[in-house]
Amino acid sequence: MEKITVKSYAKINLFLEVKGKRPDGYHNIRTLFQTIDLADRVHIERAGKGIELFCNKPEVPQDSGNLAYKAAELFFEQAGIKTGLKIRIVKNIPVTAGLAGGSSNAAAVLNGCNKLFGCNFPEKTLSKMALQLGSDVPFLLKGGTQLGEGRGELLKELLPPLTNIWLVLIVKGQKSSTGSVFRAYKYSSTKSGIFDKTFKEFFALTGQSGGDIAKVLYNELELPAGKLFPEIITVKEDLRKAGALGTLMSGSGPAVFGIAGSKTAAETIERKLKNRYNRIFLTKTVKPAAIGGF
Repeated sequence: MEKITVKSYAKINLFLEVKGKRPDGYHNIRTLFQTIDLADRVHIERAGKGIELFCNKPEVPQDSGNLAYKAAELFFEQAGIKTGLKIRIVKNIPVTAGLAGGSSNAAAVLNGCNKLFGCNFPEKTLSKMALQLGSDVPFLLKGGTQLGEGRGELLKELLPPLTNIWLVLIVKGQKSSTGSVFRAYKYSSTKSGIFDKTFKEFFALTGQSGGDIAKVLYNELELPAGKLFPEIITVKEDLRKAGALGTLMSGSGPAVFGIAGSKTAAETIERKLKNRYNRIFLTKTVKPAAIGGF
């Protein structure tokens, strides 16, 4: 095999609770990760030597500043590979939107290289590599619906995964600074346990319809992020007025999504708002298929 194409999916957070600051400066969280079918294409190909990276978006780094490039370097080091690699990324996930597009590209390179070079590293080994690249990368190796704890790297898959729940996703403004959002967040160790209650409600759901999920969306970072970046609140209000069953900021923003009861309902919401927002996406929840061409 000389080359391979891997789909690289965006992620959203259906829940996010902050559990407190860690000695290493990061925060412990508990979150529910979900992949959506908004995806980049990552083409990787054997080459003579060295690593080359190309992307259709000029604002994306095309050198060692790109996580996908770093993923290839790390994989080659761990596998002892001496040949080269060409990486071509076709971006569909909006850049600097908080949807983990860069992390997803890195995960795609790890998965793709594992197959391309026949290394057959187990998931545990790939996950260790992924964590060296970023907190979201381990989840994106597999995707679907997963509980994430610690920095997000301690994962437990939820089965069956949530699939075919229609969303309208809007990105307004530039990426909010994760650091500034966390600094604005006021952690209390005496919280009421709302997340525990919400999470139990989520696992009790049987229909897994958009309406069910809309009832239990939760993100503790939404309030401080909304104070720093009021457009987040405006987007949420516009989505609700357009017919969304529930809305939530994903991660630390700025992406906001609204849940629709059906594809037709999602199309109606998109139609109402597309003249107001130029980065609006009709998408749905998905469990990624096996690695391969598309």
